[in-house]
Formats: sequence, C-alpha cells, structure tokens
Amino acid sequence: MKLQTALLTAFLVLLVLHTGCGDNAKSDPKGSDDDLRPSDVANGDLSADAVDADPDQSETTLVTDTRDAFVLDATDVGECTPGEVMGCAADDAVFVCQPDGASKLPEDCPTGLHCMGGYCNDYVCMPNQPECADGSSIKTCNADGSAYGAPVACPAATVCSDRYCHTPCEYGKYVSSYIGCEYWTLDLDNYHDPMTNPKPDEVPHSVVISNPHGAPATVIFQSPAVGVSINVPDPIVPARSAKAFQMPRLDISGTAITSNSINILSSIPVSVHQFNPLENVAVFSNDASLLLPRNVLGQDYYVVGWPTAPLPCISPEFCPDPQHGYVTMLATELGTTTVTIKPAARIQPGVTLPGWAAGIPATFTLNFGEVLNLEALDPNLFNGFNDLTGTHITSDKPIAVFTGHEEAVVAEEGVDACCADHLEEQLFPVNTWANEYIAALSPGRGVKNDYWFIVSAMDGNVITTNPPQPDANGIMLNAGQFVTFFSDQNFEVQGTGKLSVAQLLVSGQATSEGSGDPALVLAVPTARYRSDYALLTPAGFTTNYVTITRQPGVEVRIDGVAVSNSFTSIGSGAWETAGVSVNVGSHSLEGDGPFGIVAYGFGPQVSYAYPGGLNFVGSESTP
Repeated sequence: MKLQTALLTAFLVLLVLHTGCGDNAKSDPKGSDDDLRPSDVANGDLSADAVDADPDQSETTLVTDTRDAFVLDATDVGECTPGEVMGCAADDAVFVCQPDGASKLPEDCPTGLHCMGGYCNDYVCMPNQPECADGSSIKTCNADGSAYGAPVACPAATVCSDRYCHTPCEYGKYVSSYIGCEYWTLDLDNYHDPMTNPKPDEVPHSVVISNPHGAPATVIFQSPAVGVSINVPDPIVPARSAKAFQMPRLDISGTAITSNSINILSSIPVSVHQFNPLENVAVFSNDASLLLPRNVLGQDYYVVGWPTAPLPCISPEFCPDPQHGYVTMLATELGTTTVTIKPAARIQPGVTLPGWAAGIPATFTLNFGEVLNLEALDPNLFNGFNDLTGTHITSDKPIAVFTGHEEAVVAEEGVDACCADHLEEQLFPVNTWANEYIAALSPGRGVKNDYWFIVSAMDGNVITTNPPQPDANGIMLNAGQFVTFFSDQNFEVQGTGKLSVAQLLVSGQATSEGSGDPALVLAVPTARYRSDYALLTPAGFTTNYVTITRQPGVEVRIDGVAVSNSFTSIGSGAWETAGVSVNVGSHSLEGDGPFGIVAYGFGPQVSYAYPGGLNFVGSESTP
C-alpha cells in the first residue's frame, strides 16, 4: 500500500435555565452549581426522542437478589456491633452484623415486611422522597411512607429523570449523543491559494445549529481571545429548524499556541456542524465537520491526515507555500490542561514554538480555551515523507482534537489529478471507537475510488473486510498502526479490537465525471447509529447527497417521506446502503431502527463531507 500525492501545478446563567422543581419536589442533592462556570450546567445533550419520550420508558429499575452470594461465606466488614442492621441485602432481607463483630450475613425480614432505606418496614415508598411519575412530572412519598402524593408537573422547559426535574441540558449529562448544549468551533487552517479570489483562508467559517425540539433555542458565542466580542443579529434557532451563523475570522495557522477559539452555548440541546467556509462562492476550497458536545470529549486520540505537499515554483520570483497537514488541540476545561503529542511526522517550527522529530513525545500546558496547532514539515530529501496519520495525543483532561489539511490533492499513484481542496474533521476520542464499521462508497461523481484509513486502538488487532480489500483483509495492527488503501467498493470492516475508519474523497479529475474534490470524513461505528438526525444542506454546490446505511427492512424517512431508492447490499448482507439526493435547506431523517448517514456536497473543484451524527452511550471512560 502506498500513498501518492499529486502536486498542484498551475448564561451565562440566562441561557442555562437551571430551574429547581418547586415546593413539591426536592432540589437535586448532587451538588451546587455555585463553583461552576455558567456553561458547566449546559454541558449535556438531549435528543428529541428524550424530550418527547414515552413516560412509561422514563425510568428503568433493575432488582437483583444478592443473598446467594452471602449464604456460604460471611462478608468481612471490618468492625461492627453484633446484631447491628447494616442495610438491605435484598427486597425482603437485611444484612446483620455477626457475633464476631467483623462480618455480616443476610437475614429475612419478618413476614409482610420488606427492606427499604436499609431496614425492614412496611413502607410503600421512602418517606418524603421524590420519584419521577413520568417524563414531565414528579411525585413525592408521604411522610409515613404509605403512598405517593399526586404527581406535580415539572417546571416549564424541564424533564424528570433520576428522581428530579432537570433542564434538558442537565438531563443530557445522563444521555450522551452528538446533541448537546456546549460546543467549541475553530477557524481551522485553510490555504492562502494564489489561484483563487477570494483566498480560502480569508473567508470566515460558519456553524450550522440544528434544533430538533418543539421550543426555540437561544445561543451565545464567546471567545477567550483578547478583544474579541461575538454578537450575532438573531441568536434564536426556531423549533425544528436549522440556522447558519457566520463566525468572525480567528485564523489558526502555523505551529503555534493561540486563544483563537469560540465557545458555543445553547439553552437547550442542539446539534452543530462546522463549514469552512459555508458556501462555495469562488473559493474552491472547503470542508465540513460534525462538532462534538463538550461532555463527550476524551483524553486519548489518534490522528488521520494527509501528507504536507511542496509546490513547484510558478516562476523564479514566485514559489507558493507548501500545503500543510495539521492537527489542532483545544483545552475545553477550566484551569490548565497537559497535552502530550507523539507525532508521526516531523513538526514544522513556528514563530514561537520549535519543531521536532517524528516519534518524539512532547508535552504542552494549555490554559482554558487555548489552541495548539501543529503542522507537518514540508518534505525534502532530508526529512522524508511527512504524514501526521498515526500521531498519538493524550491529555490529563478532556480536549477537542481536529485534523485536516490546508489543501490536499488526492489520487492514486501515477495519476496527476487536479485539484486541491481543504480538509478538516473533529476526531472521535478512542473511548468511542468500536470494532465494526460499514465503509460506504461516496455517492455521485461517476466511476471513482475512495481512499480509506483503518487505525487500531490496541495491539494484535486483526482486521477483516468483506468483501476482502487486498491491502487490509487479514492484516494485524498494533495500537496506533494503520492501513490505507483505495477502493471502489462498499465493504464491512471488523476488528478483533477497537478501531477507527475514515474516508477521503479523491480529486475531481480522478473521477469519471470530473466533479468534486477531496474531503475527509470519519465513519461511525454501527453500534453508534441512531434512529433520527437533523442536518442542513448548504447552497453553492451542484449536487448534495445523504448516504444512508441501514439493516434490510428498516424504513428510513427524509422530511417524513419514506426513502424509495434502491439499496445495495454490503458484504455479508447484514447492511445495505444508498446515496440519496437532497435539496438545499434543513432536513430531518428518522427510521424504524438505527441507521447511519454521511452528508456530501459536490461542485466544480470543491466538496464537503461530514458524518450526520452518532450516539456515545456506552463509551468507556478514558484514563
């Protein structure tokens, strides 16, 4: 397997709505928000399904009889008073301290009694304790524990979960997905292209905020950059709609540490996508990324990217700058964050930061909101091929990590294909990776190949592809190792351990229709597919598509209309895919079961691609 680069030749307390549950519902005892920044209570996420959930499904209680584990052997408890009741062993039994004063055994409650609150009693419920009656109301136990009082509605704009009324953003702490209340956006490094006007790096980037709920969302943008105040004309995203917001220029370029970041806060959970820039108006260099809510960020990342490419001189007086690959890290937690990078390529020196060799770990300390941008050195006879793919990043607190390229030309070996396009994508942390993916060929553009990355999170990871991909099937990868290859097929990817899959579109002249250009997009594990999504299709592109991957028989609807396209079976037949053309504007997608989507747009010498969304429930905690 080889990589071939062709050279370009020619809130805020007001926002948070942190509302209690009123006189008839106790306040949440989990802690005070007094010591939190305003956004700390807006760091969750909530799907439209969660807001409108069936009340009968709002809580699940698992009751397990644990007495058998203690029948044969008393449990060592240190010191206790013989005969002391030491809590519930089961619904109808308590633990009792044994005569040795150092162990406990279960004893049945008297007939007609059960264990509640650590003692045998006849309570129906715990006296004075609240419980959710359904997803929007709460009930409180009587003082004598004999019954619940009448349900009381939660305050407006709150839901009931875990025995208390919460704002949707607070509730999002318990339900993790791509929908949330706090995000960060960056004006990532775009190329100062001498062949275009306007220059790609001079055009502001935008964020598109999608609101899946029946109430409007109020958003605020703020930056730690000195002297930067972000005011938008109308910060309201109407119910069940999407809205684009243009951001001020806060260029991130070169190897440097800056405060050029923007924090996004929403009054209710929303999804956010970033476009750099939003519309293709003579720029010919853009891409898009799904943004991740702050509460699902991680501390362990591996990079996928494309090599830095030198450009030939157009004349003796004019030699264009190299087109750099980059990785960008953002400290999203209060205080300082320590970030360690082991680069897979030599790092380009900056004005204030030194460069260093591939394979050598380096550690940086970032303040809240600071951004560390690293560029791969342009290759020459002495420093070799500089691709950041495989770079390992760890941190002592959760961070956001982005990867990309100023402008990349992507084609198979021996193909000198125009043209270059900007790449950017927010990376998924390793704790969200899985071992099964579907690699769906990008839609449209006639006959073409896509370029694929498979990166392993652990040692001894054996990769299987179906149908077999010659460079990848059966290969064993260790942690941080990867395989890359071109393919014109849809295929399944499975590993014996956790892995990540990414797709890179080829340059326009490497397709039979000559349309589009490179774009980078992460594949979503099948285990993290959802049954609903919201997205916006920008203007300025010739064609826009959504690729849908579903299990056979699952109906998927776009804006309420069932998708009638013919689906293509993949590999074993467990999944099938179709590319569906969509119009400019906001769209909602829903299905009778989980499905995956990727959004694409193509025009003359330009493309974008981004994953539509994913669930993070079940992600393992990261050290």
